[in-house]
Amino acid sequence: MKKSNKNQLINFLFPFFIGVIICTALGCENKHQEQSINTEFDFEKEKQAIMEVIKKETKTYFERDLEGWKSTYVMEPYQVRMGYWEGYKDKIQYIKGWDSLYNHKMRARFERKTESKWDESTQEIKDLNIRIFPEVAWVTLEGSDYEAGTHKLLGNALGTRILEKKNGEWKIAYVGYLYYPLEKEEE
Repeated sequence: MKKSNKNQLINFLFPFFIGVIICTALGCENKHQEQSINTEFDFEKEKQAIMEVIKKETKTYFERDLEGWKSTYVMEPYQVRMGYWEGYKDKIQYIKGWDSLYNHKMRARFERKTESKWDESTQEIKDLNIRIFPEVAWVTLEGSDYEAGTHKLLGNALGTRILEKKNGEWKIAYVGYLYYPLEKEEE
């Protein structure tokens, strides 16, 4: 493995493991159980609101709806997006900070005039795992992306989202994804 790819992999995995360690140390399991009993905390209502944000982020991205897409994010320097996809030049993408993400996506997605197989595509979510606390939530899921019209599979990915509640609304602070390699079609 090249040194730059190894460094990218370390930068990719390090925040995940730190999060697991912090959650374990803070006893997230016990806190969640206590909050579930609290009558002021409506788990189903919060889950629905969180899933609406996650679905909106994906839908507006595929539709090139810049304002809708922006509305789903925490616009802070600590916002992070990282993932793996065979289609990336270096395979791994790591973007830290809202300004960096916005500038990257403007060039890569929203300013492009050429059509893409990702335009108007859809995503089906399954294997949802969600943990909700008063001001933070984390979600793991498996998503399958399909091309518009043909419903041809574009890719399957494992995803992670960490959201924060800002002014009463859930916003995405972290996006992680690992796309499975696609099987090559026989010629």
